[in-house]
Amino acid sequence: MKARVQAAVNDLAAEGKTPSFYQVAQRVGVARSTLYRRADLKAVVVQGRRAAADGGGAAGRAGPAESCGDVGACAADDRAERAALEAALEALQKERDALAWRLALRQRLDDRPRFVYAVCRLGDAALIG
Repeated sequence: MKARVQAAVNDLAAEGKTPSFYQVAQRVGVARSTLYRRADLKAVVVQGRRAAADGGGAAGRAGPAESCGDVGACAADDRAERAALEAALEALQKERDALAWRLALRQRLDDRPRFVYAVCRLGDAALIG
């Protein structure tokens, strides 16, 4: 599979395009996650992107993969970003739960006075009648 990925990267470079994970995955016929998950395949795409950026490829832009020195550094950056996102998600879930609890409490309190008022009105009617 590494040879197919390398061929796709080379074809894109020959067309004057900066190889992206999406384009390479589409040409090879695999999921992008496969390219990210397998270090050897990820390295091929990253090297192709770096070569296109250094050689002044059509896009000429460096993405997040080129901002780190090697695949190991990219993986560490990915893990740190994932941990930060998971922490943010957990905080949002706690906030959602707290708001749901407050909403339920407010609805119970809103229902209670109407019920008490209805009982009082029925009591008044019984006393009058």
